[in-house]
Amino acid sequence: MRIRIVALAVLVAVSAFADAVLPKELLKLMELQLPAAFSPLPATVSTRIFPCYSDTRLSLDRTKAVTFGEEPFAITAVSKDGKAVEMSVPKANRSTKEKNKTKGKDGETVEEPKEYVKRWFKVDDVFGKVKWKVEEYETGCQHLAYFFCGKRIVDIACMIEEGTRCDSLGTVTIGRDTYKLLYTVCSRKAAGEDTGYQIVLAREAPPVKTPAEYNKRANELLAEYAYRQGREWGKMHPALLTHEGCYECAGMASDFGKYMFGTGLKRGEVFTNPAEIQSGDTIHTGSHYFAVVFRKGDQLYTIEGNMNKVVWQSRTRYSVKNGELHCGGKECGFDKGWHLWKMDGK
Repeated sequence: MRIRIVALAVLVAVSAFADAVLPKELLKLMELQLPAAFSPLPATVSTRIFPCYSDTRLSLDRTKAVTFGEEPFAITAVSKDGKAVEMSVPKANRSTKEKNKTKGKDGETVEEPKEYVKRWFKVDDVFGKVKWKVEEYETGCQHLAYFFCGKRIVDIACMIEEGTRCDSLGTVTIGRDTYKLLYTVCSRKAAGEDTGYQIVLAREAPPVKTPAEYNKRANELLAEYAYRQGREWGKMHPALLTHEGCYECAGMASDFGKYMFGTGLKRGEVFTNPAEIQSGDTIHTGSHYFAVVFRKGDQLYTIEGNMNKVVWQSRTRYSVKNGELHCGGKECGFDKGWHLWKMDGK
């Protein structure tokens, strides 16, 4: 009896360290659809992963750590046994101080373009958090799509429209939130590769219809990592969720409309009286766009892009006094605004 127990314990220990394997259904998809943009979901909480020497030699090369989170990588191949994934990743993992920098024509410091290289990784370091269930999927409403940045942080990748047919690979839990892992058609640049597909974390985000839904979604928008205070959002920064050709401040206002109502920029009822400003509006001052997340009395809680080249959330910057729009305590221009919805939800 004792011998059997020892043998069973050894078997359990070996199984615990066995290499994870991708589902056969996913391998079939990848054979036809790679390369695909993706941000790793490692089993550990680290933001660093180590490549293998090859797809057949799965021992880790500890001299070549790769940090993920700044940009999606590109999955370029999978091993036949499903135990390893090849990805295009930054060639070197250098700190900011160590990055090669050169002087531009005007004497300004310019970072050299990134270089990328293809390396093999264990499945656990690429898909370690996924609960697999591969099946066809059609979105019944618009979905917010995210890439994983490590340590429970996700960053908006795009909006997946209602009625999109794609593949659901399973679910992923990050912190308190559970996401679908969707395999969708999307042309994007990832780690030096032109990809026609992407694998993203996704959650349903139907347009809000009631004040209660509005308040919940508005608070979610303000908490998004993509729209955090001070996030770089300057010259020619595009909207993340829409395809209206909107950039900078207009891009942020366009994203607000899409995130909240499934619309975009300039899609609601036009008004020209600043006294009519309400929660859920987008505003054009004549030279700048911003979104009104909440109006409380005369004070406006706003979000805007390209405010000193960053995202700016403020409870005090804008207000309505004596029927006029004020900025920084002084009366400012007002061209027009758009009511993107009706506050009664009808």
